[in-house]
Amino acid sequence: MVEEVGNFQEGIHATNYWNNYLSNKFQNSDIALYGREVESLNGKWQYGIDQYDTCLRQKWWEEHYFDEEGRAFPIDWSFDTWENMSVPSNWNMYDE
Repeated sequence: MVEEVGNFQEGIHATNYWNNYLSNKFQNSDIALYGREVESLNGKWQYGIDQYDTCLRQKWWEEHYFDEEGRAFPIDWSFDTWENMSVPSNWNMYDE
């Protein structure tokens, strides 16, 4: 029997890992721009190709690097090493 260690074992073998990610998505109807300040997102953005959905499986958007006892989680990516691209654009134009 395989022992689960925090999110590590669950994140590797879960088949419904998309559910957590998709539940946080906004729809156009959820956002009312009337009377609000608008901020442009144009500029340099970092991107990374996640062809095996590793970041989604490990819930990268939560950015938890340590457990409750201060032990580091095994992380297979580093946001600091992701490539930069100009936005608006398409990451397919920057890398094959």
